[in-house]
Amino acid sequence: MKKRMVFFILPILFLSFGMASGAARDRDTLFIAQGVDVASLDSMGLVDAPSLNVRLNIYDTLLQRDANLKIEPLLAESYKLIDDLTWEFKLRKGIKFHNGEDFNAAAVKFNLERLADPKNKLPQIFLIGVLDRVEMIDDLTVRIITKKPYPTLDARFCIFGGMIAPKYLQEKGPEYLATHPVGTGPYKFVRWVKDDELVLEAFDNYWRGSPKIRKVVFKPIPEATTRVASLQTGERILSSISPLI
Repeated sequence: MKKRMVFFILPILFLSFGMASGAARDRDTLFIAQGVDVASLDSMGLVDAPSLNVRLNIYDTLLQRDANLKIEPLLAESYKLIDDLTWEFKLRKGIKFHNGEDFNAAAVKFNLERLADPKNKLPQIFLIGVLDRVEMIDDLTVRIITKKPYPTLDARFCIFGGMIAPKYLQEKGPEYLATHPVGTGPYKFVRWVKDDELVLEAFDNYWRGSPKIRKVVFKPIPEATTRVASLQTGERILSSISPLI
């Protein structure tokens, strides 16, 4: 089964499996040190690198880039440009959000309309003024109609527009979502202690198979010397820019 390649995009990123003090019990845990803490866990929030590093593991997008940077389907099974203004996306069947909600055409419509609504004041504003409407052809088919030709729409969907569980957002609200996210990605949210740690765990029902790394802990460590010290005391060190799964 093909695994998703999620790349961390910070210039310097220290990773280690386990820590010297607890390596035996933490063999299934990946610790990741970032220079600053996450700003928001809303998939349509700020696009700073530390936040994206975390969110790309919680949320899936419609499309992604492969190891050769070629655009390929992710939550979408296939897609095509029907005319200069109309994109059609066929969605994969049977995908669930972390809370059990179904991923379908209604979820895509909800998310894209939320992203395009200027009243929401979301940082990922590329659809504002561009999106005309989203049409549900059936439960697994959507058409995205733009107001003007937008040939890079598929490239945008490779990193932006991570799918959020609609009912969850409607019930909990955007402020709660920003600290307690629910997506369809390989990892689900456990807890976030601001400026201390953010913990994710493998989603066993992930549609492409549960990740081999069971737990991921993101730790903000502002001081470079402290990050180096943490690196030196860890085991099985990975460094620089590396894929998570």
